[in-house]
Amino acid sequence: MTLARIVWAPFPFRTGFTITDDTDGATMTKVRGVYDFLRRENFRTTKSVWPFAPEERCGIPPLPDICLTGVTLQDKEYLEYCRQLHKEGFEICLHGASAGNNRRDRIRQAFSFLKENVGPADTYICHSKCADNVYWGDKIANFIPFRLLIRAYSKYQCSGEIKSSPYFWGDICQSEINQIRLFRTTHANTLAVNPSMPYFDPRKPFVNGWFSATKRKIADFAEEETLRKLKRDYGLTVLYHYLHNYASADTGALKPEFKSSILTIAHDSEVLVDTVSNLMRRLRAIQGLFVLFDKEGFWVLNIGSMPVPDIQIVLSTDAKKVTRPAESIVLKNNVLVLRSIGPKSLVRIATMQPVTFKGKGSIQIGNRKRIRAQLPDATVFINCTDSLWNPEPKTTVGPLSHVLQAQNDSFNEMRLSRCSPLEEMRLFCHEAVSIGAEIIQRKRPVSPHKYLEQVADGKMKSFSS
Repeated sequence: MTLARIVWAPFPFRTGFTITDDTDGATMTKVRGVYDFLRRENFRTTKSVWPFAPEERCGIPPLPDICLTGVTLQDKEYLEYCRQLHKEGFEICLHGASAGNNRRDRIRQAFSFLKENVGPADTYICHSKCADNVYWGDKIANFIPFRLLIRAYSKYQCSGEIKSSPYFWGDICQSEINQIRLFRTTHANTLAVNPSMPYFDPRKPFVNGWFSATKRKIADFAEEETLRKLKRDYGLTVLYHYLHNYASADTGALKPEFKSSILTIAHDSEVLVDTVSNLMRRLRAIQGLFVLFDKEGFWVLNIGSMPVPDIQIVLSTDAKKVTRPAESIVLKNNVLVLRSIGPKSLVRIATMQPVTFKGKGSIQIGNRKRIRAQLPDATVFINCTDSLWNPEPKTTVGPLSHVLQAQNDSFNEMRLSRCSPLEEMRLFCHEAVSIGAEIIQRKRPVSPHKYLEQVADGKMKSFSS
């Protein structure tokens, strides 16, 4: 029996890599040193920015002013540089309107400023304990015991999702942002820890999607064994970082280990390096695929409104023994590649032997070849026969086609994925391990306030990479 699964990465890549670069503490000299090098290597990242200087301190109660340091887009040289990065394919996203607490009007101005002066971005990176962060603090967890643990660790008040708050901007977030970074892990393969990302949480409706990030040294990902495992598993790394730490404050000169790590990753033809926005868009496209299989072959259904190119189907045997090449198919070792599945289309692939698919969205069909599949907030009726099908009194599905029937007004193809309770528990545990590792290895104080006070006094390095 031949086993098969669809992987997220587009052909010919076997793994993906992106960086969410926090702007905390950055200077123009250090940013230029890092990004001039990344530009030369076409190493596109997602760089966060602050459009404005802070009008308020960060956090309620306020954190030390070390949280407010970093260049903003009010610096004309920095603004022009970020504009050029955007033109070259880097993602320039908000880290908040400023480093301090931001009220609704200031946030609206920040989105307008970014669109008009740099370009739009649908990724958002929350900053520290800002009062305008959405569903932040203890609200990141849905389990009551986890919430109580967070409250014991941090008592800061964030209210970006509360309509009565002066810091409310949930409706703006819903219309402008598709994904927000949330949990952290030390696992190299971020997707293995958070396979549902970007996922929608119906208990947090103002956020269209959440994704996780890995917090480790970039040199770890240039190691041969790490890359081998990521490729083996068709993994994806979303790295949580402060890239300016790799550059000299005086000259912008880069640390040798940073340069060598970037070169190793950038020059590996099997690693897809791209922005968070582009990679999350790909993951969402894969979330919209169904595979239906029987003894004679399989169908691939794309319920989304955009085509999905270069779909890789990994097989347990040589692809040439499973199916014959066609104009829309590429066969390479144990990988079958579908060049493209069009929007809202159903494609049939005949095989020379039975193929059994594993994974989410895989459905074995019987002799009737008519399937009713359940999605969050919708039902999909799939007809793999040559005749009409009437599954319900007012529903007709044509031959070799499908009908998506929304159950309520909240259905949105951007929100197809959900995070299971078990996955959320795992994510929370990884977050706790990530924080615990810093407390143990770096002797970081448990209290965020005390930690930042020590940073301000020079007793501890801030924004560690």
